[in-house]
Amino acid sequence: NHGSKDVRNIAAGIKYMEDNLHKNITVEQLAKMCSVSTSCFIRAFKKYSGLTPKEYLLNLKIEKAKDMLSSNIFRINEISDFLGFSSPAYFSYLFKKKTNMSPNEFRG
Repeated sequence: NHGSKDVRNIAAGIKYMEDNLHKNITVEQLAKMCSVSTSCFIRAFKKYSGLTPKEYLLNLKIEKAKDMLSSNIFRINEISDFLGFSSPAYFSYLFKKKTNMSPNEFRG
């Protein structure tokens, strides 16, 4: 099955994203890790998930942020730093765009 070969080609990249949410990960790095070209990686990834690698990574980060917000242990700037966002304001902007709530509203 051609589809499963695509997933095998990008599996290492997907796992790396899931395990390294705190790092600034580029698509080029992921493609190199999977020994495929960047365009091949993006194409296979989109076929697998329906998203670009960047969108998928952002979704993973937002889910992790929700967990961290729910725990009430971390401040927003700590979550932003931990997940590798350029600033707490940018993190809050993306969080609101994805969830229709600010991090503070989500935390309730």
